[in-house]
Amino acid sequence: MLLAAMLALVAMLFVHSKLLWRWDNLLYDGQLSFWSRSVAEDIIIIAIDDESLNELGRWPWPRTTHARLINQLEKESPKAIGLDIIFSEPDVADPQSDVQLERALRTSGKVVLPVFMSQESYNAYPREDLPLPALSDAAAALGHVHVDISEDGIARRVYFREGIGEPHWLHYSLALLSITDDAVELRPGESGQDARQYSPMTWSREYPYLIPYAGPPGHFPQIGYAQALSGQYPQDLFHDKIVLIGATAEGMGDAVPTPLSGNGGSMAGVEIIANIIDAVRKDLRITELDKTWLLVMTAVLVALPVLIYPYLNPASTLLVLFSIVAATVLAVALMLWLFGIWVPVATILLFQFLSYPLWSWRRLVLAMRHINAELDQLYLRQKALS
Repeated sequence: MLLAAMLALVAMLFVHSKLLWRWDNLLYDGQLSFWSRSVAEDIIIIAIDDESLNELGRWPWPRTTHARLINQLEKESPKAIGLDIIFSEPDVADPQSDVQLERALRTSGKVVLPVFMSQESYNAYPREDLPLPALSDAAAALGHVHVDISEDGIARRVYFREGIGEPHWLHYSLALLSITDDAVELRPGESGQDARQYSPMTWSREYPYLIPYAGPPGHFPQIGYAQALSGQYPQDLFHDKIVLIGATAEGMGDAVPTPLSGNGGSMAGVEIIANIIDAVRKDLRITELDKTWLLVMTAVLVALPVLIYPYLNPASTLLVLFSIVAATVLAVALMLWLFGIWVPVATILLFQFLSYPLWSWRRLVLAMRHINAELDQLYLRQKALS
């Protein structure tokens, strides 16, 4: 009982301080890789890929090119268009191109543009970089395009509201859905943020959302930008669809590693947006188990093997331990796959494995005490007989 209590207490301290967060993230990524699913057929990506760059020339392209593409897409009557390209500065070389792009945005009425945070230096105050005022007015909506990068460099979550001071910008995916029939309403209780005063000099975030990725890069249907611009595609390809336009070419700086992007791979930002839109529309959510319940679960599962060992013979102890570990892994995986609940399990597994050598050590100590006591009794009897 003392050993079980000690192991449970130390394991709870590990969980509280998140000492094994790297291993928890690796186990989470491994579980998520088995959660691949088919995606909605009405989400399509127009990729600024290497082939399009070879055909249309070096980046950045003239804004008249983007205006032509939007006008081309409008012939297909898409549901919404996400133009994931930054237009925060005017086109000095051709000011008329900004006018043409603005006209295309107004004519469409379905184009969403991105907002992002920038800093001149590490210690500088953040600022919101919006599209040009004329383009912002012409856009159907604006949304921030930030993805939260974990300390290990993997993109696992986003925040549905961000901004300087009180968060006020919806994530780009929700901004796109806001102009369709699938608009999402954020409920106050889901913010995951305690009530506090917001500073007008800091960038704040609310409503964290773990991304249930549908699959690896390339999982969503794509067509090259140049091909879409030329009109060489099946009729009604974009009809009543959410069209996302963004960079997928190597070296364009818009790709980040994800749990499903493979070893050393990365996923383009426009594909991450597609994953979020698909997950939100299907009401797929991953929530981390509440910390109180996690501490209770850790204590029970860590103490369980030690409490069972006294009723087992030495030959079956190790087999039972592996069975408990396997059952723990399976239960945690089922909680994620069936109920969308993620349980950080690395600490539980570590202390379950540690329980066996510690129990064996205690059993050996007790056995040696018993043998020494018997030897002492035998010595006293021999002395009395002599």
